[in-house]
Amino acid sequence: MDATRGGFAYKINGYGSSLPFNHSENVADQERCLELARAYGDDEFTKYAEHHAEIIRRFGRFPHRNALLGRATNSDEQAFLDGGGFAG
Repeated sequence: MDATRGGFAYKINGYGSSLPFNHSENVADQERCLELARAYGDDEFTKYAEHHAEIIRRFGRFPHRNALLGRATNSDEQAFLDGGGFAG
């Protein structure tokens, strides 16, 4: 499909505009991502956005990034990760 018309362009704009918010560890950014995801109207996309936002609300950060960023992982974060929590 032509990237300048139709659903393909909309999909790029819908997902692409939310990605910086989706990957942020800031609660306000996560809320903005949810607004964009809901406006986009894709249930699967909204589900992922809600999952990301819940992790940030719960921990204030993405625990799966801790090792990479040299951050200590607390016991609640470790339990989340050990239980199959978000892996990135």
